[in-house]
Amino acid sequence: MIRKDYTPAKYVSPHHSPDDFGPAMKALNPRERAVVEYILDTGTDNWTEAVREAGYSDASYQSLKVQAWRARHSPRIAAAIREMAQSRPFTMLPGALKTLGDVATDPSHKDSVKAALAIVGMAGMGPIARQMTDHRHEHTHKLDPISSIEAKLAQLPPETAALLRKQLLPPDHQVIDVTPEPVED
Repeated sequence: MIRKDYTPAKYVSPHHSPDDFGPAMKALNPRERAVVEYILDTGTDNWTEAVREAGYSDASYQSLKVQAWRARHSPRIAAAIREMAQSRPFTMLPGALKTLGDVATDPSHKDSVKAALAIVGMAGMGPIARQMTDHRHEHTHKLDPISSIEAKLAQLPPETAALLRKQLLPPDHQVIDVTPEPVED
């Protein structure tokens, strides 16, 4: 016998609408969806609080704990959390990139070098090694940290490289050529 869920969900996320739901969320009843949304919105690991806020019966604390245990161990709820969590970074990405850029371009900020290196890394240029590929061989050239930074900066647009160079390298640093020698067979 299929039990109908007559109790509506109490928690409504300000961040989602049912139009945003994928197949895993759509497979849940309204209270289960509310549990998923509450956990993702608040970041809580208190499942008893989550089921209470979602609208499960709070006749007794013990019954809430049982419902919380069931929700926490439900593969359907786990799949819905995974589905919803995967979509979140994309909606937060513009703000995160702006913040990272603001920190990287503020030389007085204590984390400006870390932010600049993060941006360089996101551009696909790690700070330690440079990979060169010819048609027959692949080589990794280990560079000292300053040369490594200079190699990465050389791959950026000139304006960006100049801005980051001021933050990342000592003022008396001379620009060096870090292009590896061609490999001969």
